Amino acid sequence: MDQQESVEQAKADLEMLLAAYPDEIEVDESTRQKLLATAHDATCFFPLQWTLHLSSSARIILEIVKGYPAETNIQISSYRSSPDEKNRMDDTVSIVRSIANQCLEDGVEGSFACVSAALDTWNSQVMADGSMSAAPLDESRKTEPTRNRNEMTTHQNACSPCPTESSSNAYTWITGEPLHDRKSTFVAHVCRLHCEADVQPALQQLLSSNNKLQKATHNMWTYRILETVPHQQKASSKPSIAHLHETIIHHDSATPETATTTAGSRLGHLLELRRETNVLVVVSRWFGGISLGPKRFAHINNVARELLVHCHENIWK
Repeated sequence: MDQQESVEQAKADLEMLLAAYPDEIEVDESTRQKLLATAHDATCFFPLQWTLHLSSSARIILEIVKGYPAETNIQISSYRSSPDEKNRMDDTVSIVRSIANQCLEDGVEGSFACVSAALDTWNSQVMADGSMSAAPLDESRKTEPTRNRNEMTTHQNACSPCPTESSSNAYTWITGEPLHDRKSTFVAHVCRLHCEADVQPALQQLLSSNNKLQKATHNMWTYRILETVPHQQKASSKPSIAHLHETIIHHDSATPETATTTAGSRLGHLLELRRETNVLVVVSRWFGGISLGPKRFAHINNVARELLVHCHENIWK
């Protein structure tokens, strides 16, 4: 991987983190300007820093340095917490370093894995210590989705079920606003489901309802369904109370040799990070002939996340 590819990968990873964790990830003005710039001198781009807020008093400053992800991976610049949170912070930092080292050995990007592991470790210990949730974050840092909220409201009619030729649709699909970049177009679609058996019929309904979708370069999809699975019982025992089992499956319609397989996996990771359940997400991409590099992964996650936020705030109430 050359230096420019490393820059594009680092930018795409941080943009996806900001999309997935708008309340936990904070970047300073210098980093924000690097993300907004269209051209970069690779020698001046790194390090790329951001702050991961674990609670109102605990945070870790992480950074991506030159050579990411083939020669280097996520590094911890500094961290701080209250005295009462010291042990929890030590465990979290240890996990992040371990994950980063493993990603470096595997030659894969570690931003998502490190941040996810840090939050999971921190929050699980918070609950183990007797609290039901992590300490609240500073409300002043909370951010709106990438696009203007008024724009989403203005185009609310566009977020409606996709038209179909059938007069009766078994599944209600909601389509978001298109995102355009260098002649490529990205559009997200979401549908509520309650069992895995509905996935294929729902996909078939969406794709057969719209000729434009059938002509998309890629239709990447993933779902996360919360199923009720009964406990295993002996024949002589009385029925026991069922427990909930989370089934998380991500899949992409492209062949395994293509990079969009990675996009499908990252979409699935987005659903997991947002704790989405009983939802099927499709992102359609029409390639415009100009390679977007890793930036395309950020666009895929962004359109999916914005539509999910819009649905929760305006439709799935």
